[in-house]
Amino acid sequence: AVRMITRSAYFNCLDTTNFLPIKLSGAIAGYEILNNNECFGSTIRFRDTSSAQNTTITSRIWNFGDGNTLSAPQGGIVSHTYNQPGQYTVSLKITDATGCTSSTLSSSQRVNINGPKAAFTTSQNDAHLNSTIYFQNNTNNFNSSNTVYEWRFGDGSKSTDYYPSYTYKKPGTYDVMLIVSSATTGCRDTAYQKITIRDFNVNFSFQTSFVNASECTSLVARFQNTSNNFTNVKWDFGDGTTSVGNNYPSHIYKKPGKYIVKLIVTGYNGLVDTYIDSVIIEKNTVNINADLSRTCTSQDVTFSASAKNVANSLWDFGDGNIVRVSEASYVHRYKMPGVYTPRIITTNENGCKAFVEMKTTIIIDSLFVSLANLPEQICAPKEMVFQPAIRNIGGDGSAPPLVYHWNFGTGIPKDTSNISKAVFEYPQPGNYPVSLSVQSSFGCKKEVSKILNAYQGLGAVIKGSSEICVEETAQFTGATKISGQPKWKWIFEDGMISGEQNPPSRKYDRAGNYFINLIVDNNGCTDTLVHTLKVHSKPEVTLSQRTVILCEGASVAITAGGGTSYSWTSASGLNNTSGPVINANPVSNSMYIVQVKDANGCTQKDSVKINVVHPFRVQLAKEVSICKGESIELKATGGDVYQWINQTSGLSNTSIANPMASPDRNSLYTLAVRDKENCFTDTASVQVLVHNPPTVEAGTGGVILMGSPFNLNARGSSDIVSWSWSPSKYLNCIECPAPIATPLESILYTVKATNSYGCIATDTLSITLFCNSSKIYIPNAFTPNGDGLNDYFSVLGQGIGMINSFRIYDRWGTLVFSKSNFKPDDKSGSWDGRIKGHNAPVGTYTYFVEMSCNENTFTQKGTVNLLR
Repeated sequence: AVRMITRSAYFNCLDTTNFLPIKLSGAIAGYEILNNNECFGSTIRFRDTSSAQNTTITSRIWNFGDGNTLSAPQGGIVSHTYNQPGQYTVSLKITDATGCTSSTLSSSQRVNINGPKAAFTTSQNDAHLNSTIYFQNNTNNFNSSNTVYEWRFGDGSKSTDYYPSYTYKKPGTYDVMLIVSSATTGCRDTAYQKITIRDFNVNFSFQTSFVNASECTSLVARFQNTSNNFTNVKWDFGDGTTSVGNNYPSHIYKKPGKYIVKLIVTGYNGLVDTYIDSVIIEKNTVNINADLSRTCTSQDVTFSASAKNVANSLWDFGDGNIVRVSEASYVHRYKMPGVYTPRIITTNENGCKAFVEMKTTIIIDSLFVSLANLPEQICAPKEMVFQPAIRNIGGDGSAPPLVYHWNFGTGIPKDTSNISKAVFEYPQPGNYPVSLSVQSSFGCKKEVSKILNAYQGLGAVIKGSSEICVEETAQFTGATKISGQPKWKWIFEDGMISGEQNPPSRKYDRAGNYFINLIVDNNGCTDTLVHTLKVHSKPEVTLSQRTVILCEGASVAITAGGGTSYSWTSASGLNNTSGPVINANPVSNSMYIVQVKDANGCTQKDSVKINVVHPFRVQLAKEVSICKGESIELKATGGDVYQWINQTSGLSNTSIANPMASPDRNSLYTLAVRDKENCFTDTASVQVLVHNPPTVEAGTGGVILMGSPFNLNARGSSDIVSWSWSPSKYLNCIECPAPIATPLESILYTVKATNSYGCIATDTLSITLFCNSSKIYIPNAFTPNGDGLNDYFSVLGQGIGMINSFRIYDRWGTLVFSKSNFKPDDKSGSWDGRIKGHNAPVGTYTYFVEMSCNENTFTQKGTVNLLR
């Protein structure tokens, strides 16, 4: 029988209900294990022993403890087979007809399945030849000890190791077996896995075809790698070329011969093998010869060919005649003079063609001589240059030169010449039969003649420079051998014409040969002269160096070329100022100019710039300080290349000028600096002083009543010079070690301590507040008579955070005092016993207080007596 007693909150009034009868009915779950401590793989049987009272069992849920369940509406015996050895907690949950459930205790009964159960994994099941397979033994040995392991690797080999490994030397598929047994439990089990070992071999095949079916010299071979189970291939084609990683390479053989081809194959586990074959290209060669190679008159030339396995030949004699013959020799006659290169194409029995040109040419000589460029009349006295027009086929080859003989027609035996370009001066007028005889080394001979009419003239002469340098001027003057007053006509190379005897000088800006013509007219007898001016280019100056980086105090040798004499300026820092080689040792950046003169007297200038690298000094602080655990930037200047040496622990970078240093103790860092030209070096060191931070303990926090004061008392090492607390809320001091906190909320304070080195240490403490409205005291009477005792009526005590509302009513329900949002013990929230500035009458007043703490709200009401 159950009843309920109630009491009102304000007036404490009581009330009691009648008794309610409750009737209980239900079932109790239970089972027993029929067989236990069996080997893995055995079936375990359970009998349901559940009982019911005032009801019937409608369902049974078995949980075998291995994640498997069974729903059995009827009782009796159930069975279960476990997949792993181990200890399993079995539970049975039943439900009766009223919906009530009952379960067996989780620790009531346990099933033990004894090992071992064999199990293993392998490092790989598909492996390469010579691979070592590692076996991971995963046997479950629950309740078994002294387990015996027998490994059978499938090729007759065995092992009794717990974690064996085995290397397979032959390809194939192997059935690996692990047999485990335990004398303790008498249990035995076997696990199986298959391992495939791949085979390794090397081989290749190839097909060949000629690039040109008729030429049969360049052959394309297409290879195919037919190796098995390889990782990399390398081909050696036998002609000095190789290929790597290509399974289907093609290669062109450009010359006949026998080529040994190798395929080097790399397999897994360090396996290497080589397969060798050969590619053969037969050489089809032919040579041709002629009985005559040079002749002047047309005659027969007999050609012969020597070739191997020649079926037929196609002759090209170079003069447009082509014949096909089956014999090894042939007679041909050239009808026209010229230089001919015979060729032959032979075809062997396999259809392969060979092509060859005769190494020497056939020269059929001809000779043509003409004096057409010789004038018919001249003005004497006159020096003539005789240069015939000659065409000679043989003379263009390697044959001996032509033989010349001039007769200048004076009738004087000595007035002759045997050179091709002859010079002869006719001193006086007359008619002169000039003749020239020319003969080649092959017997060809020609003779020509022409009448030269010489009239009375003055004998003109050009005077002036024959050679000058580019950008120089040339002055030409005219003269005659016989006095007279001729007319002058200068014709220069650019078409300019001058009628003066001495034309203005001319400047030449380009190298080359210039031809200056002068026509001198003596009353109709004109004499034409040609003067050749050779303008030499300036020498091309070569310098061993044009820009030099030089370390201060060092010297450098500069070599100039392109001329025969040299002059250097300026002289500062030079060992000499003439000659092609100088040694320079300037103290500052310098420019040296060299003037080069060649054999023609032409000059050219060039320059060498020398930049001098000066010593430097490294600028680096001698000493810096940090706090332990902090970093500082080391700033160095001077030089170009920086390297921190010796002690470098704690540096962020050892090859820059400004690394971050984070040492854990006092450290001396040394910096080696050089310029980018490797001329000078300097070193400097900086001492990094590492100061330990102070030690500080904020103290232990606590749990306090809302509104209560809490003394913070931080302690620390003797080197502390300043304190700081944060946040500053509710603290009477933030720069002292022991402030007083009066928090109105749970809060985490952090104290920061600083020593004389500026090193900082921090610690924290937390203050947790709890609320207790019972700690609030509200008086039931007060005497506002100004005697200093009980003059005010207010909410006193601790345990809450804020007075949300404080209202006082007289006995007629009129509000006489109201105050909101103030703290307990706050005088501003007190009633002084006055109403609108006048003393309130003596009597009883009702008050209502609403308070809050940690987001919870409390209310309290009562009466107070005002006495005077």
